[in-house]
Amino acid sequence: MTTRTLVTFCSVGLLLLASRLMAQDTSYGGGMEGPGGMRSRDEFRQRGTDVGRALPTANQLEGPPIPDFFIDRFGLDSAQASRYRSAYDSFMNVTAAIRDSARASRHAIDAAWQSGDRLTARAGFPRLQTLGDSLAKADGRFDNRLKTFLTSSQIKSYKKWRDDQRRQEQADQPKMIETRPNPTSEP
Repeated sequence: MTTRTLVTFCSVGLLLLASRLMAQDTSYGGGMEGPGGMRSRDEFRQRGTDVGRALPTANQLEGPPIPDFFIDRFGLDSAQASRYRSAYDSFMNVTAAIRDSARASRHAIDAAWQSGDRLTARAGFPRLQTLGDSLAKADGRFDNRLKTFLTSSQIKSYKKWRDDQRRQEQADQPKMIETRPNPTSEP
């Protein structure tokens, strides 16, 4: 086999390999935008993404309240304060990697949205939703741990405060799903 034949053979092999890899890459027409443009909500749901579902807010990604605020706000005694600090520190250490990933994902989505790149922003939704779900479960376990050393009135006050904060964040959060006019409706 001559050198020229070998080079030609290798070149053809590389081209075939490259075309196969591009066919698998979602950025070449097989991604969320699809070859014909934006896909419908049903198609997103089939892929495990609910584009209508709210994304976790930046504050939800931060975790429970910092100890100094929590202790003052909910009137913890010294023993409760010590237990909260310990629970908070260990919880934040365990969830640090997930929180960092979620914050980075949220930042990328916000940056893409602000720059007008809606498709890139939407492409980040599934990852952030998955990370947010993991953090929500972990936050739930943390809240259950609080029940072991807080009074029922402190728990009730904390849950009311947290729910009020989340409602306010959801109201303040910009809507990231564009609504398209219904072609059958009258203008």
